Amino acid sequence: PVGVSKHGDALLAAEALDSVRTKLLPVATVATPNLDEVAQLTGVTVTDESGMRRAAEEILAFGPRWVVIKGGHLPGEAVDLLTDGSAEHWLRAPR
Repeated sequence: PVGVSKHGDALLAAEALDSVRTKLLPVATVATPNLDEVAQLTGVTVTDESGMRRAAEEILAFGPRWVVIKGGHLPGEAVDLLTDGSAEHWLRAPR
């Protein structure tokens, strides 16, 4: 589910977030949160690539096999992080 719109508006109630953490993410193959959704789910505020790595660890702790942290709102080139906690793939593109 989309938890936060691209404009930063929350789209899920607090009760639904708990279900995402405890019921959906543990059975997910891939989670694809944007930076606002990461903050909503984990409390981690991402401002750079090291923050993306930390956020990925937090999301993986809920149980998905892989996570794509979508860093589209960070300054500079567009960058996403795909990881399973051991292998890391940084996906970069000019804006």
